[in-house]
Amino acid sequence: MTLAIAAVLAGCAGRNPPTHYYLLQALAARDAVVASVPVLGVGPVTLRRYLNRDAIVTGAGGGELLLADFEHWAEPLQDNVAQVLADNLGRLAGASQVLAYPWPHTRPVDVQVEVDIGQFHAEADGTVVLQARWSLYRGDVLLRAGRSDIRLPGASGDYRVIATRQSEALAAMSREIAAALPAAR
Repeated sequence: MTLAIAAVLAGCAGRNPPTHYYLLQALAARDAVVASVPVLGVGPVTLRRYLNRDAIVTGAGGGELLLADFEHWAEPLQDNVAQVLADNLGRLAGASQVLAYPWPHTRPVDVQVEVDIGQFHAEADGTVVLQARWSLYRGDVLLRAGRSDIRLPGASGDYRVIATRQSEALAAMSREIAAALPAAR
């Protein structure tokens, strides 16, 4: 009897699949410079609370969201997004220096980019959605405000493709913001 119970328990204690970890990637260095801002400040960059978790979030339709059991971000998503945006915008703006928020008060920036991300996930069909509002400031003066609404085809359930498309969506938004920088000078 004891052996039978042990055998059942051993069968129930099956192995979980391995957890996979992903990072968003910045633009390649070959992207063209579209502006010239000597010192660029990036941040604050905010994400909705539903995104700030280890598990990758996907949409299931009808407003339902799913959290992946074994597909996680390798670092807090807000930190990764902020770093990728800073890298992307630094390259696209031709900035001699990029400061991530919060920067020391003794280090003034020429232009500050604030970003508020409302949606950033893959829908049930794999389409990656990035909806965000962004603002460009010089000191306390609003120079320009914009909205990005980016949708890229993906592959439902393929988290490697989803993470790649999310990186591409951030690159597309970075290009939109960088294109507004010359008007902010």
